[in-house]
Amino acid sequence: MIEQAAWELFQPVVAYPKNVHFRAASLPDATPFHTACYPGRNLARFGVRFRHSLQRQAAGKLIYLVALAVNENDRDKIVGGGKLIRGEKVFEIVDLIVAPAWRSQGIGAGFIAIMLRLARDAGASAVEIGVLHENRRARALYRRIGFVEARELNQPGKKPATILRRPLS
Repeated sequence: MIEQAAWELFQPVVAYPKNVHFRAASLPDATPFHTACYPGRNLARFGVRFRHSLQRQAAGKLIYLVALAVNENDRDKIVGGGKLIRGEKVFEIVDLIVAPAWRSQGIGAGFIAIMLRLARDAGASAVEIGVLHENRRARALYRRIGFVEARELNQPGKKPATILRRPLS
């Protein structure tokens, strides 16, 4: 899908903290990513899903990114992550998360900017992202970046969500 890109490809063109950088996820990231962003979830199950995603990344079906904070106290501390899944012409951003202490600093927008560029470079015509109705902050971010509501998801036993889409030109 997407070759391991040069470092500059992973630098978004939006404002985000200078001490944060983005890179492709790797196996040693599993436990620190879990600790930072998914502490309430079962670590073993998280690890299985993480490894499966890395296998899909190796097969060219998705790219898994992590954001790292670099400073004196938190040397390369993972502060977020997300995946870009390749489709026929429409790619999908999934599992985008930023650790609570790092939210509202531009990191989510940085992830999305990188993923939009990767999708465009790979020939996608649009990118979609899902958001739970209750997640107003994320929905507002996606709208600011140019995503528009495409369809509703109302699955039995799951919280209502919306799929937003952004065309690429």
